[in-house]
Amino acid sequence: SNSFVNGTFTGTLDGNGHALENLTINASGVNDIGLFSQLGSGAKIANITLSAFDVTGQHQAGLIVGLIDSATDIEIRNINTTQSSLSGNQNSGGLIGLIQNNSSAIIDSIYQTAPVNGEGWHAGGLIGSIRNNSQLTISNVLQTGNIDGSDNQVGGIIGLIAENSTHVTLSGIAQHGDVTGSREDSGGIIGEIRQQSSAYIENAYNKGAISGQDSGAGGIVGQIGGADTGSAIIINSYNLGAVTSSGSHAGAILGSIEIDGSSISMSGVYYLTQGGLDAIGNTAGGTTQNGTALDKTSAEMQNLST
Repeated sequence: SNSFVNGTFTGTLDGNGHALENLTINASGVNDIGLFSQLGSGAKIANITLSAFDVTGQHQAGLIVGLIDSATDIEIRNINTTQSSLSGNQNSGGLIGLIQNNSSAIIDSIYQTAPVNGEGWHAGGLIGSIRNNSQLTISNVLQTGNIDGSDNQVGGIIGLIAENSTHVTLSGIAQHGDVTGSREDSGGIIGEIRQQSSAYIENAYNKGAISGQDSGAGGIVGQIGGADTGSAIIINSYNLGAVTSSGSHAGAILGSIEIDGSSISMSGVYYLTQGGLDAIGNTAGGTTQNGTALDKTSAEMQNLST
């Protein structure tokens, strides 16, 4: 069994508010698995509910698409998932497994409820990973599925941003799923940002519990920097979820910032007070922090109008 639509889809699928139902794909040994195996330049998917989708692939698995590779001007808008689940090995995402190689996509108005189980690296509530000079804009998302990753880089929205992907923007994000990573880099919104990549996060919050078994567990981002620098700008965002790590480097906002030259900037960033947990768990030498995150009691958080 392969994807429902194999090959590379470059057309438009507009569901006009209808549902696609009862798709089961059990392809644990096959890469690039989803409703579509691959989306090409100009593909547009909109106005659809995915109901009772049970999708299992190997590397690059997502309910909508496994792989976006060297493809531009892709749009995914107004998608709901219900009573569905997604499982894969490396690069497992609720909607998209992997975006890479100078690709660009817009994702807007998403209600994603499917749990994501990643047996390998890079698992995310929406996207497993984005890499190699790719661009992504994500807006207006409610993500409630739990994300469970058995390896590094697990995020409520994106597992990993890597390799000069400097135009990744997330705005209007509500992340309610629990994020559980069995190794490094578990984050409420993003697992890790590295290799000269950057993310801009605005009007986002995490409510899910974040747990890591190794270094880098954070309420918003697990780790910045690692195999070269990373950077993040976080504006008007907050974390309500408990953050724990059985290893080191847990932070209410950011687990760890590594590598000389990495940076984080924060403005209007808050977190629910958690027994002595700092905003940033670990700060390596040569990294830059602009602004601070403020801890608030639950009563104070209820009064914030972010």
